[in-house]
Amino acid sequence: MDGPDYVATGTTVSMTMARNALMLALSGIVVLGLSVRSASAQTTSPAPATKPAAAVELGRLYKNSFNGFSLRPPVDTEWQRDSSGPRLVYWARRDPATGAIAWTLSVSRAVDPKEDIDLNVYSKALADKLTQDESLKVEAVRVTGIAGKPAMDLQGPTGGAVRLWKRYVWVMPRTGMFLIFAIVGPADAKERLNSILEAVLGTVQLFDPTAEREAGRQNLQRGEEFLKALGEKQILAAVHAQPQWFLLKLKDQPVGFLYQTESPVRRDGADGVEVRMRIKTQMPGDDVRFARRELFCTPNRSLELWKEDLVIGTGERAVRMVEDGIRQEEMIVCNTVRCNQERTHKKKLGEDIAGVYLPRAEATLLPRLVDLNKKQSYAFAYYNSEPNDFDMRTFAVAGPERIALGGSEVQAFRTTDQLADDVEPAVMWVDSGGMLLRVESSDGLVMEAASKPQVLEKFPSAEDDVKAMEKQ
Repeated sequence: MDGPDYVATGTTVSMTMARNALMLALSGIVVLGLSVRSASAQTTSPAPATKPAAAVELGRLYKNSFNGFSLRPPVDTEWQRDSSGPRLVYWARRDPATGAIAWTLSVSRAVDPKEDIDLNVYSKALADKLTQDESLKVEAVRVTGIAGKPAMDLQGPTGGAVRLWKRYVWVMPRTGMFLIFAIVGPADAKERLNSILEAVLGTVQLFDPTAEREAGRQNLQRGEEFLKALGEKQILAAVHAQPQWFLLKLKDQPVGFLYQTESPVRRDGADGVEVRMRIKTQMPGDDVRFARRELFCTPNRSLELWKEDLVIGTGERAVRMVEDGIRQEEMIVCNTVRCNQERTHKKKLGEDIAGVYLPRAEATLLPRLVDLNKKQSYAFAYYNSEPNDFDMRTFAVAGPERIALGGSEVQAFRTTDQLADDVEPAVMWVDSGGMLLRVESSDGLVMEAASKPQVLEKFPSAEDDVKAMEKQ
């Protein structure tokens, strides 16, 4: 059959609202451990609707550099990357009353080696395959164009007791390669689902990812060379003996604090560096959150230990999530407890990863280890327990810059930290020794270095909160 080998379904997601909260509190910028970069927390602006009655609000721009596309997803959706198969990324909207998934939007990738593809013929074969594989009653098949590239648009309901509406738009950025934009939800919501997908497709931009991939390759090479040259003396010299306090702000309003200590310690029979963080935040309209991070690694990176503990809310309704991981030589084992569900993840570090793997503790010291006088970008492999895989984390030095801090102007060095190739980087300003002065996330969250009295002025119970978090 002249048709595809793969059809994206996009019908399920595993990320819960509680997991989303964990990502907000623990998967953030270099020493912050906090981010508000989910679609549901993004600043949004309305997008033009195809019909006035079906206005669709879209969020911040999402860019996937290595696959050559960008788009603006709908607001109030949970975002998740997927490295387990052809699906690249998806967004899920939940029913605010029940928490059940209302619909999903996904982007997948498919490759067909044929050099000469007739989309009129191909689309009919694809419709037949969808009918056979997914019981989809294809009501419309259309060859069209998206972002200046040829595309196939197929849609229809599924049969069976649970009827779903599915719409697939296969876009061919270049011969033999497809990006599949799909939306799936209840069959009786087809008009709304179509409006949502139309609004998103109107923002799609396609580009050749060759340059981005080459830049990533070069950054990884620099990262590997940097780690290979990094010695124990440099790492120990980067440890800051005194406790550090930071204020967290959103729209110039204090929303929390971070307390951090660093020290040389011995863990599990090995000498290394430990970084401990205690974080309290309360965003407007949200529950209070207490987070602990304990990060350890040996200078040669053969042993890494980490524990990330988040409590959302107080009393009987409090929700707790824990991530406890170890990297020893060639293996990572990570245990997670989320929504009362325990899971164990195992991931082997192959030869291509081991040389560029960056432990969490060392990542916090990175601005003090690189040459701030040299504009340069470095990329590393960074473990992410959600997909049980590695992200490419890119740290870049942009150069000197004067910034306003504490009512005065100071000289700083501007750096950026990008947790993965498809997330927006955080901007960090550090002093000449690499000590953090200010961090701005892409969502407007700001963290600034502060004295203990400055933190206590805004959060009088900060010391007691830190002590309480020690006992969690």
